Amino acid sequence: MSNKRNGLNVGVDLNGIFSAEDSKNPIVVNPKSVLSIEKALEIVVRQMRASGLRERTVHDYETYVNDFVRKTGVEYLLAIDADAIYGWLGQMKVKNTTKRVRLKCFCAFLG
Repeated sequence: MSNKRNGLNVGVDLNGIFSAEDSKNPIVVNPKSVLSIEKALEIVVRQMRASGLRERTVHDYETYVNDFVRKTGVEYLLAIDADAIYGWLGQMKVKNTTKRVRLKCFCAFLG
């Protein structure tokens, strides 16, 4: 049995941290600050090329992100949620390891 680590304990009561009132007040976003996935991809690709990443890596990012947009119909970054990502992965007719690689790439894009 391993030793108990003090750094992993939560000493605050978190009951009721998410109340029903929070779900009634949606987040208001300025429409001009909403970034499309296409525009975000352009920015990320420009940064990747400036960093000197291989062209194959850049191509894979573009392929996976464009595939996500095409298959899910999601157009904006704020609209991406876990359901859309799992739906996208569920449509793939590839091995789980390939899905994992694509998910890792997509998560890196979002980061």
